[in-house]
Amino acid sequence: MNKLFYLRHGLSELNIKYLFCGSTDSSLSDIGRQEALLAGEKLKNSQLVTTIKFSAIYSSPLSRAKETAELFTKGASITEPKIIIEPLLTERDFGSLEGTRYNKERSQQLLNDNLPEGVEPWDEVIDRAKKLLDKVEGHDGNVLLVGHGSIGRALKKAINDKHQKQLNWREHIANSTLIQLI
Repeated sequence: MNKLFYLRHGLSELNIKYLFCGSTDSSLSDIGRQEALLAGEKLKNSQLVTTIKFSAIYSSPLSRAKETAELFTKGASITEPKIIIEPLLTERDFGSLEGTRYNKERSQQLLNDNLPEGVEPWDEVIDRAKKLLDKVEGHDGNVLLVGHGSIGRALKKAINDKHQKQLNWREHIANSTLIQLI
C-alpha cells in the first residue's frame, strides 16, 4: 500500500437530529448527499485524482457510508476500482445509547469502563481497526476507506500504535472529509 485515505460519510438523517447513530442504519440526508458529491468533485478539481489513483475502495456496509462512497466516486469521476463492502468499517455499536440524544462530553467518556448496556468497548473498535489495517496494507497502490466517526478515530489510534505516527485520534472527523492516514 502506498497511501491510505479515509472519508467519513456525509451528514445522515440521525446526525441532523443530533442522535447517537452507531450501528443503526440511517440514510444520508439531502445535505449529506451533496457533501459527498462535492467532496469527490473537490478531489477531481484539485487534479490529485490523477495522481492518487485508488487501487482499492472499501466502504462500511451501512447505507450512509455506501452512498457516500458511491457519490464521492461519481463526483471524482472514479469508475475503477469497484467499491468493496467491508464489515470491519462498520461504526461502533452504541448499544442502549443508539437513537438517544448525542452528548459530546458523554461520547468522549465512552472508552472501556462503566459503559452503558450494549456499548461496544473502545478496545474492540481499535481491534477491528487493526484487523482492517492488516487487511488493506497488502494492496499495491493507494487505498480509500469510507466509514464513520468512531472507526475513523480508531484507525488513527491503530496507525499511531503500529507505525509510531502522531495522529490526533481524539480529533473529530467532519462529515464528507477526506484525510490521508498514511
